[in-house]
Amino acid sequence: MQAHAFPFSAISMALLCWVAWKEGAFGTAERVGMESLRQWEPLVVRWPFCCICLLPLVAVRFAGERYEEAVEAPRRLVEPPQMRLPLELETALVRCISAWDDGEPGSATDYLGQTLRLAEQLNFL
Repeated sequence: MQAHAFPFSAISMALLCWVAWKEGAFGTAERVGMESLRQWEPLVVRWPFCCICLLPLVAVRFAGERYEEAVEAPRRLVEPPQMRLPLELETALVRCISAWDDGEPGSATDYLGQTLRLAEQLNFL
């Protein structure tokens, strides 16, 4: 993909991922969310709003008890150039990642569940 080309279909898929998650179509949410990310990967400049599909992907993986996969997406959410999330949400994501990295998967999954509830309260999910 050329540096100046932007895959606008990836934005549509990210939004579809969010809608599919809201409707409980977890398989569709994961499929289109991953495709959206795949289209953004080769860009020289990263799109800063990947949270549109990353948060639903976290929720889908968490619901499926795929905790290791669920923790990987938050890593991408807190790295530049991603849009800064509200401080309380970003802090919760970092706490989850830190617990996982410290070998505390039980604490990490508890934190992740709390983080997803917070994301819903803040209307990010």
